[in-house]
Amino acid sequence: MLSRSQAARVRALQRRKGREESGEFLVEGVRQAEDLLASPVVPHLALISPSLGDTPRGRELSKRVRAAVSTTDVTDAELAHLVTTQTTQGVVIVAGIPRFGLDDVTLTDQSLVIVLDAVQDPGNFGTITRSADAFGASLIAALPGTVDPWNPKSVRSAAGSSLRLPIVETTLDALLAYLRHRGGTLIGADMHGVEVDRAAYSGPVALALGNEGAGLGEAVREACDQLVAVPIGGSAESLNVGVAAGILMYLLSRTS
Repeated sequence: MLSRSQAARVRALQRRKGREESGEFLVEGVRQAEDLLASPVVPHLALISPSLGDTPRGRELSKRVRAAVSTTDVTDAELAHLVTTQTTQGVVIVAGIPRFGLDDVTLTDQSLVIVLDAVQDPGNFGTITRSADAFGASLIAALPGTVDPWNPKSVRSAAGSSLRLPIVETTLDALLAYLRHRGGTLIGADMHGVEVDRAAYSGPVALALGNEGAGLGEAVREACDQLVAVPIGGSAESLNVGVAAGILMYLLSRTS
């Protein structure tokens, strides 16, 4: 039976303040729950409703969740009032936010670091995180002004990648010290930069991606060793930051 305290706990995690105070975030739906159980992230509480048992996949997941974490059975209606999606899929899990520092991640000369400078759309954050995971990035560094990595939409858009890839919320000064100590290069995505396949860089590479409307902030731009661009041959003036990030990561991963 769902208690008032459990309902309040889940609702609080829909807000950044609640996530920051508790150190927890929400995992919603079958695919996310499966990804969570396959990751090192620690689940704290699960809510399961009858609709999870409508499919063989859901019934198997229910067994795995119950074996892994304290679980409360709720009605479909109760769960519907607690999720941020239109359909509940019968499962919500409260999990501990994985905490990493820059020094927790070891870089090699082939490493790729993704730096987000005030990227504010949670969908873009998740898309970039998913691409970073796909192209073998070592970590995501989120600078001040960037959307909360553990916003439910950020987590959904990352499709499990935020559970596998270290995400570090840090400052520009700390990031630069980390990179310089390891012989790294900071390059920034900018439509006026050199074409990425003509760029010169060495050691670990950090790719900085800017705000959806304003691009890179002045401090990050000045700190960059080089600015790079995706060559565009059509009529569009620019690319969405998530699309540009995926293209740049692909090209950088081929030359690393």
